[in-house]
Amino acid sequence: MPIFDKKLKELRKQKGISQDELADLVGVHKSHVSRYERGLALPSIEVAQKIANILEVSIDELVSGDAGVSTKDKELAKLFEKIATFDEQKKLIVKELLSAFIFKTEIQSKLA
Repeated sequence: MPIFDKKLKELRKQKGISQDELADLVGVHKSHVSRYERGLALPSIEVAQKIANILEVSIDELVSGDAGVSTKDKELAKLFEKIATFDEQKKLIVKELLSAFIFKTEIQSKLA
């Protein structure tokens, strides 16, 4: 998992969380987080899931760097990239709008 160490450090810094803070939130010794970020150790699956939850990403993104959004529609991909730069409140609004639209579409297809 050569990407895990780099992705962990990148995501932690994006959230403005120190290694010590992350260690406290996860429930591991602070030296563990340092070892994870230097590629000297890997966490258990349970610890990796806790880290992913704290950093608000999927475990797939944390482990592989794959955010899970893949599309051949370039315009849609660019929109998702722009949305990723929004603050959390604006992201929530976009998620709610998308969820409502998807729900409406699914209901319409079931009624058709």
